[in-house]
Amino acid sequence: MAYERQQGSSAKGGDADFQTQDIKGVREEKGIVIGIVKVNAHPASMGNLSVLVPTFDDGTAGGPKGRSQWRQVRYCTPFYSRTDAQGSAVTSVGTKNTAGMVYPCPDIGTKVLCFFPEGRNQDGFWFACAPDTYMMQSLPEPAFTENITTQPGQIRGKKAPGGEFNDEAEENDTDKITNYLTPKRSFDSNSHSILKTQGIDQDEIRGLTSSNYMRETPSELFGVTTKGRRIDKNGRDLKDNISLIGKLKNNVDLSKSDADAVEGRVARKHGHSLVMDDGDIEGNNNLIRFKTAAGHQILLHDTEDIIYIGNSKGTSWVQMDAEGQLDIYSKTNINLRTKNFNMHADSSIKMFAGNNIQIVAGKTLQLEGGMLAHMYSDGQAQMFGAKSIDIKSGSALNIDGSKVGIKAGGDMGLQAGCISLNGSAGGAGKQKAAVKLDKKETIQDLKGFWEATGTLKTTVDRVPTHEPFAEHKTTTQESVLRQILVGSIPTSGTVVLDKLKQSVKTPGSGLEAVKALTNKESISPASILKQVDVNVNVEKLSSGVIKNLAAATVEKAGTGGLLSFVDPITNAVGKFGADTASLIKNGFVRPETFFNGELANPRMWTNKLGIDGLQSFL
Repeated sequence: MAYERQQGSSAKGGDADFQTQDIKGVREEKGIVIGIVKVNAHPASMGNLSVLVPTFDDGTAGGPKGRSQWRQVRYCTPFYSRTDAQGSAVTSVGTKNTAGMVYPCPDIGTKVLCFFPEGRNQDGFWFACAPDTYMMQSLPEPAFTENITTQPGQIRGKKAPGGEFNDEAEENDTDKITNYLTPKRSFDSNSHSILKTQGIDQDEIRGLTSSNYMRETPSELFGVTTKGRRIDKNGRDLKDNISLIGKLKNNVDLSKSDADAVEGRVARKHGHSLVMDDGDIEGNNNLIRFKTAAGHQILLHDTEDIIYIGNSKGTSWVQMDAEGQLDIYSKTNINLRTKNFNMHADSSIKMFAGNNIQIVAGKTLQLEGGMLAHMYSDGQAQMFGAKSIDIKSGSALNIDGSKVGIKAGGDMGLQAGCISLNGSAGGAGKQKAAVKLDKKETIQDLKGFWEATGTLKTTVDRVPTHEPFAEHKTTTQESVLRQILVGSIPTSGTVVLDKLKQSVKTPGSGLEAVKALTNKESISPASILKQVDVNVNVEKLSSGVIKNLAAATVEKAGTGGLLSFVDPITNAVGKFGADTASLIKNGFVRPETFFNGELANPRMWTNKLGIDGLQSFL
C-alpha cells in the first residue's frame, strides 16, 4: 500500500502504516469523499460505519471491490461537548459530563460523506448523508398524492399518503426520467391505516398533508424524521415476529431474510416526525406538526388558525380555534379532580346525559334561578328531606294533578283567610321539556371508514364527535332558552303565530286550527313561466307543483333565474342560490368548507359528477 502510494496512487483514505504527518516536504491529500454504507453496527456503540469508497476502489482497474477495501469511519456529530474529568472518582462531578446532538446510523446502502484527517484510514469520520436522486418526496412526512396505485375500496377519494417510487425499475431510471412526478409512488398503507382509524383520512388539515421537501423549489420546509420501525418481508413489525425475536434471544443463526430485516435492509414504517412548514406559494399548510410513528400528534396550524391534539386511535382529541372555541372529545371518560372546581359562563351552561346526571354535595346543594327555576320529568319527579321540606311562594302556590294525596303521620294544620272546599282553584302551569336537537354523529361504515352520517339527539348546542367532526368549520351560536307555559292552542278565535317562538305540545284540534290558516306568500307568474317543464312527478308532488317550488326558490333567492348568479353579499351561487351547507350535504364540496366565499377555491370541490370548481358548477 505504501509502495503504491509512492508510485502516485491516491492518498485519500491514507494508510495506517504510512504516516507522513511529521515528515517535512511530503504533501498529504485531504478531501471529502462519498462512501456507501456496508456495515452500520459496531461493538463500540459509537456510530462507527464500514463504507466502500468508490473513489478508492470502483472495480474498474481490476481492484477487488471487496470487504478488504472497506474503510471504517467514526461518527462526527454537528455538536458535542464535554467537561474535563475531575480526578479519578466515579461520580457525576468527577466524570466527564457530555452534551450534544445524536442521530442514528444510516441504513445499509445509504451514501455518506466522509473525510480522513491527515489522510489516515484509522482517523476517518462520516458527518453527513447524500440523498438518492428524487428520493425526498416523503420527507419529513408521507405527503398526499393522487399518483399512486390502490385497490378498489382501499381509500376514499383520490388522495392518500404516498412514499417514494421504485428507482430499481428500468422505466424509472433516475438518469433517464425527465419528470420525477411521472413514476407511480408507493402507497403508504401503514400511514393511511392510522388516518383511517382516526377518521381523518380525507382531512387535509389534521390528517393528509402536503408537507414534503419536493413540493416546490426552493423548499420552504424544515423537518426531521426518525428511521422508523424495522419490518420484515411480510410487512410485520419485528416486535411482532415472535420467531425472529426468539432466535435473537437464544443466539440462533438467522436466515438471510431474517438477517436482512434485523439489519434494516428490507423496509421500515414511517418514523416520528417534526415538521416546520412555512407553507406553499398560496400560503397553504403553514404549520408546525409534531407526530409520532403511531399517529399521536400536536398540530399548530397558522393557515387554519387552530391548535389540535389527537391520539393515535382517534378516541380522543382537543381543538382550539381562532373564534375561541375549545372542543374536547373522548370516547370513554373525561375525569377531573381538584380541591376547588369553578365554572363560569357569561351566558349559558348546558348539559345533556344519555342516561343519568348525578350531583351530590356532602353538605349544601344550592340551585338558584334568577328568573325561573324549572324542573321537568317525563316520568316521576320526587323530593325527599330527612328532616323537613319547606315550599314557599312569594305569590300564588298552585298544586295540580289528576289525583292529589296529602298524608300526615301526625298533626296537619291548615290556615288561610278563607278555606274553600270543592270551590274554584287555579291550575298549575306545566313547563315544556328542553328542545332536542339533531346533530351529526360519526359512525363507521362496513369498510371501517368513519363518516358523519349518523344522528345524535341532544339538548346542547355543540357536541364534538369522533373524527371527522362535522362542525370543525362552524362557530356555534348559542340557542336562546325561552321557557313558556304549555296549554292548548284555542280551537276558535285568532291564533297569533308570531307569539309562538318555539314548538309546543298541543292537542290535535289546535294543530288543525294552525294548518287551516291562509298562507299569504305568493310568487309572480313571470317567475313560474321562466321555469323549465320537468314533466316528472315526485310522490304526491305533481310536475306543476315542482315547477312552482322551483320558481319560488329562484324568486326568494333573488337570482333572477341566472345560472351564473353569485350573490354579492352572501356569495350563494347558481340559479337556486346554493350555499356551502347544501353543497356539502350533496357531496359536491368538502366538509371543511365553511364560508360561501371559499367556493371560489377549486381545492374545496370533490369532483363529484366531474364538477371540479365554481365555474364548472355554474
